Amino acid sequence: GKTAVVEGLAQKIVDGDVPHKLQNKEVIRLDVVSLVQGTGIRGQFEERMQKLMEEIRNRREVILFIDEI
Repeated sequence: GKTAVVEGLAQKIVDGDVPHKLQNKEVIRLDVVSLVQGTGIRGQFEERMQKLMEEIRNRREVILFIDEI
């Protein structure tokens, strides 16, 4: 499924078998379950999401893969 496609893309990036625009990209898989776990206190999930989005914005060479949605 989707995961296999993304894993294939990641391997092609490593092998250098991608268009110039995708070279030097890093594929990061977001585990939504882990992101949500332990966020019982109000605002914890939002704080985690804000930190994640800030990190992604700062690292321009990232392709974020959100699995299990």
